[in-house]
Amino acid sequence: MAPRYHHLTLAFVALLAICCSGARANRALGTRSLLETDYSLSKGPYGVTNTTISDPHNALVYTPYLLYTNSDEDEETQKFPAIIFAHGLCGPAVLYDNLLVELASYGYVVIANQEQETCKSASLYDPIRSGFAAMDNLQEASNGKDMLQHLEDEVDYLHSRDDVDASKLALVGHSMGGGAVIDLAAKLETSNPGLVQAVVAIA
Repeated sequence: MAPRYHHLTLAFVALLAICCSGARANRALGTRSLLETDYSLSKGPYGVTNTTISDPHNALVYTPYLLYTNSDEDEETQKFPAIIFAHGLCGPAVLYDNLLVELASYGYVVIANQEQETCKSASLYDPIRSGFAAMDNLQEASNGKDMLQHLEDEVDYLHSRDDVDASKLALVGHSMGGGAVIDLAAKLETSNPGLVQAVVAIA
């Protein structure tokens, strides 16, 4: 990981650790979830599995699992605080993979929206038609209302998961996503006061 992203990660972890208490790390070997990708060498005290979902929309979900547990009961009752991550304009969620894995490895369920993440460019072979198509695509990708709705849907998704402590939610966003998480935090403070424990917006 590049030094500047490592520093950003440490800042995120410090802020989120203050606002959302993560689960304990001193546990005996447990059973990991059978999802698509396993990051057993992640930096925090938890292993991390990654999967994609299509409902309520396309998104990446990073789920921590216990590397050490004292009993089967610990494994069954474990609940983690959650992070909703919003990408920047034309920035696919997978570009933030290292950051999201590291955050999850400290005991957070992390969801990252995969909608509105790509921007088309005009082609020299058909500049007029492709140019208009690129402008339409950019208008769709930069629609702040759509991104806000996606983030709201993710709040509901996290509430539906048995392994998430729904009272401990943090919002993190980059660029366009930074503005979106601020808007979401303001909206949730009206509809569900106290739900959001931390907001991190990066320019």
